[in-house]
Order: sequence, then structure tokens, then C-alpha cells
Amino acid sequence: MNEDMRSTVEPGFIHRRVKFPLLEREDRVALAERVNQSTPAGVDFIVMMTLASVLASLGLMQGATAVVIGATLVAPLMGPLLGAGLALPQGNLKLFRDSSIAIGIGIGIGLLVSIVVGLLHPGFEPSLEIAL
Repeated sequence: MNEDMRSTVEPGFIHRRVKFPLLEREDRVALAERVNQSTPAGVDFIVMMTLASVLASLGLMQGATAVVIGATLVAPLMGPLLGAGLALPQGNLKLFRDSSIAIGIGIGIGLLVSIVVGLLHPGFEPSLEIAL
């Protein structure tokens, strides 16, 4: 099927019944570009991931569940996760690879920072959230 025929395909049974919005080709390209720009693990990603990991670690040590939830909101992992989710159905291996690398870097930073924060507090007694 060539490019011209794809944009003129009629919506399927589910689209006619539920009235899902259909994206035109230009909108899909713009969406892919925006997601592609939010996936790389740059300096901003590393700094925000480090701060979110420190915040989550301290929140766990204090038993403050709200602080841990706030740290997950600060963590910049949503961009790479959206990139991986968009790359799979498109078959975009480069975007999936870049997103996976950023997710791996984020997980690595989270583990490393939490270990360092834990080692800086030697007399710490684990709370119920950590013990489970």
C-alpha cells in the first residue's frame, strides 16, 4: 500500500462505533517528532533523575509515602516510556533503542543514588515500606 492510499483508508468498525479521533499523516509525524525529542537521556534527564531518586530515597527513609509519590512525578521517565510505547507499533528500532537506553540509564541512576543515600545513613532502621 503506498503513502497516498494510507491516508484515504476508511475508518474501521470500531472507529465508526466509538468515534475515535483519527490523526492525519502530518499530525502523526509531528507526534513522533515530539516524542523523539523527549526520549534522549541528556543532562537535564540525568539531573532530574538524580534529584527524583534522592527525593524518593529520603521519602522512603522517613516513611513519607507522599514524598515518594512526589518523587515519581518529578522523575523524567515518562518521555522515554512514551517513546518505547510509540516505537513498538511503528517498528521504529532507533526510537525504541534510544528509549530503552534512556530507561536503563534512569533505572541505573535510581539504583546508584539510592545505594549512596542508604550508605550515607548508617544507623537507619528500615520502615515498613522498605522491609516488604
